[in-house]
Amino acid sequence: MKITLNGEVHDIAEQSTLEHLLAANGFADKRVAVEINRQIIPRSVYREREIKALKTSVAIAAAATLPEILVEMGRRGMVGGQEDMIEDTALTLSKQKLVTQAASH
Repeated sequence: MKITLNGEVHDIAEQSTLEHLLAANGFADKRVAVEINRQIIPRSVYREREIKALKTSVAIAAAATLPEILVEMGRRGMVGGQEDMIEDTALTLSKQKLVTQAASH
């Protein structure tokens, strides 16, 4: 079946999993953010998440790095005791990378 991966059409096997797609395209051991049809997909479901729809659009971008997260937390004025915001900041930065990458294709 055909999907759009980072703006390019790819043929993949029926019922391929997201984990297989990442491995087949060199992302298996990398920290990435994945969006399928504009929905961020949590890493915890990569193994079982099947890519079924014929009109599936997948975007993969490098996840936010620790320095990027720390700089953004400083920009937001975060202080000790707000560690729960680290995950939110990381997800927000990763999503921004996906949007920027998708816009450039």
